[in-house]
Amino acid sequence: MRLTQRVNYILLPVILLVFSGAALLIYSVVYQYTSQQLRTLLQQELSFMQREVDLEKRSVRAALSQVLNSAEMIKFLQVDSTIYQMYVLEGSVHTLLTEARRNSPGIEVIQVLKQNGEPLVSSDGADPFNTPKGPALPEGSFETYLQQIVDSEGLQPLEFLFQSGDGVIHFGILQPVSPRLLINDTLQELHEDTILALVTARLNAFERIDLRLQQLLKQGFTARFVPTGALRAEGVADPQANAESGLKLEIVDSLYNYSLVVPAELLRERLLQARLNLGVMVTALTIFSFFALRLLIQRQIVNPINRLVGKVRESHHENIQLAPLDHSDEVSELNNAYVSLLQDVHQLASFDHLTGLANRRSFMLILARHLHHAARHSRRAALLFIDLDNFKRVNDQYGHAAGDRLLEQFGEALQQATRPNDVVAGLGDDVLARLAGDEFALLLTDLDDVKDARLIAQRILNLLSDGLEVDGVVHNIQASIGIAVSPEDGVEAHALLRNADAAMYEAKAAGKNRAQFFNRDIAADMRKRQRIEKVLDQAMGSEDLHLVYMPIFDARTMRPVGAEVLLRCPALAAEGIGPDEFIPVAEATGLIKKIDLWVIERALVSLQSLRERNAYSGYFAINISAVELHNEDFPRRVGQLINKYGIPPELIELEITETSLVNNDSDGIRILEELKALGLRLSLDDFGTGYTAFSQLASYPVDTLKIDRSFVNDINVVSKEKRPMVDIILALADLYDLQVVAEGVETREQLDYLRSGRCEQLQGFFLSKPLSWQEMQALAKSCKSVEPLSTAAQIG
Repeated sequence: MRLTQRVNYILLPVILLVFSGAALLIYSVVYQYTSQQLRTLLQQELSFMQREVDLEKRSVRAALSQVLNSAEMIKFLQVDSTIYQMYVLEGSVHTLLTEARRNSPGIEVIQVLKQNGEPLVSSDGADPFNTPKGPALPEGSFETYLQQIVDSEGLQPLEFLFQSGDGVIHFGILQPVSPRLLINDTLQELHEDTILALVTARLNAFERIDLRLQQLLKQGFTARFVPTGALRAEGVADPQANAESGLKLEIVDSLYNYSLVVPAELLRERLLQARLNLGVMVTALTIFSFFALRLLIQRQIVNPINRLVGKVRESHHENIQLAPLDHSDEVSELNNAYVSLLQDVHQLASFDHLTGLANRRSFMLILARHLHHAARHSRRAALLFIDLDNFKRVNDQYGHAAGDRLLEQFGEALQQATRPNDVVAGLGDDVLARLAGDEFALLLTDLDDVKDARLIAQRILNLLSDGLEVDGVVHNIQASIGIAVSPEDGVEAHALLRNADAAMYEAKAAGKNRAQFFNRDIAADMRKRQRIEKVLDQAMGSEDLHLVYMPIFDARTMRPVGAEVLLRCPALAAEGIGPDEFIPVAEATGLIKKIDLWVIERALVSLQSLRERNAYSGYFAINISAVELHNEDFPRRVGQLINKYGIPPELIELEITETSLVNNDSDGIRILEELKALGLRLSLDDFGTGYTAFSQLASYPVDTLKIDRSFVNDINVVSKEKRPMVDIILALADLYDLQVVAEGVETREQLDYLRSGRCEQLQGFFLSKPLSWQEMQALAKSCKSVEPLSTAAQIG
């Protein structure tokens, strides 16, 4: 993902998250502020309503006091004649009440009542002599109010509120009145002459507050009036009610409770526009901030990085070197770190870390450049391919650390011996290289005579004439050098290196510690190896390979007990190339692994057929390449093939040549032990030709020793030195309880000697030539009753 895309993916969500969080915080503050403002406003409205109610109550009290203190009412109270009151004074009192009602618009009724509630005078009638039959109060409430007056101390006037059926709220005063009040200020109890004055008035303040709340809140709020009761903590709301209902405000009066509830939903609706405004603001700020920050990041970070990337790409394609920057910003630090990294990578990629010489990669580039220059100017160049002899022994005996120090010391000695001012040919910079392991290369340019290359090669050989001392130990290290000259031996780098490598192997084959020029014979051998590789590869694809079978005989009964399977390639045989030549090529190219498995599977198929059709009870032994001793997958693949064809594993014997075993090769021994664990038999082929100490036989999980044909051939020669070797091998086999097979039996004398020496099994042309499949089937029919011992299948 590009850096710009990452900036977009990261920046936009972060900005949106920041502004969204800020918007939520602002909305929360606005919500709290609006809620508090609304609470304050509503509290003011309710306080105003409460003051209006108090004023209306005060007006009613004043009107009642004016009536009770009037001359007409005093005279009415002083006359004790009911008839006189009714017919003479009632009219004047009625006029008084009506006038008081008219002067106080809120008053609805003023009545003078008997103690039983019967009205004496009432202001609600037009006829003063036709009074209502009861008090102007809700039914049953007069007795309650009168009882409250009686229960009060000093028969105090009673104030109360009630709500009529149409929802109108009324304020009322019920006050005892007696002529005794003209003498005393208070009454202690009701007397016969005590009457009651009642006034009720409509409280318009409640209606006005409803109208104002509707104008302010529109709808959705709840206002509740409760006469005398409910909560007592004035102005305090229940927290749970706030959480569930938004706002809740109350007025707690001695005569009433008034509560107002504003739902949270109503508050949110009031803030709808605020939410819309915040949404627009967040969107606008997000877009603006995104593009502003993106522009800044683009200019300050992305563009400098892109310029750096461009310089890096140009340095790759146009061979432009990056230079360190002196700035202190991060991009400059990145540039400088990259330059330092490139230098380190170049050092690692171009030079050998151990010797400091050029490595294979850089050397091939230098070689190609010099060859191109030499060809353009008609100059000659020589390439020396140097391989250390016996180096593996140093690693095996003294460890890899000692081997590394030896390589490092040899590299230094090689540089001293080939100094540009001290050699007979021109030597440029970085033309000495360590290619791999113990392989080195030296390029000589501007060569006047090929003899100069030999002189330099001899100087290198002289470096190792007395060995090489490392850590106080003199190691018998020598060198084999292959020399290829351009343009005769190649004008391309890879071709010249390949030819020098081939010449080096020829030097090793000729006895090591020598220099060898590439020549026609080596070229022919290379072409032959390439031809073998090509034919083997084609033969594997078309299965143009087949097996022949070399019978193995019991030395005592001289009856065949098995067969050694030999691989044949008709296409190579037609060119006179046998297994002894194409097997090493197969090992060098890696084809041997496929060939080994092919031979094993075909041998198992043949053995299965012989057992099913001819009741064959012998076994096959199959030579495996030394490569398989380091093939971790080989035992598993062999086990799969044995299980696939159902062959008893004890009828299969795998042979490994003695020369392929290396001292203390724990990996190879482990592979052999895994094969042994499958139930297979193991044979040590060509025994006596390698470097195996006799005491090491105990560490090898083998069952059979095969005497090399060279020792069998020496039986015909009168030689006291060679003939006892067969006896020694037989004695060793008896000591370690191993079976012995002698191969290459070609004369009667050899046969008789081996049989007399207690050799158990024999094979050779004197007994039988290799058989075709049909001939092997015929042989199997003639030995059905033979007890199974072993058979060896040899690839080669």
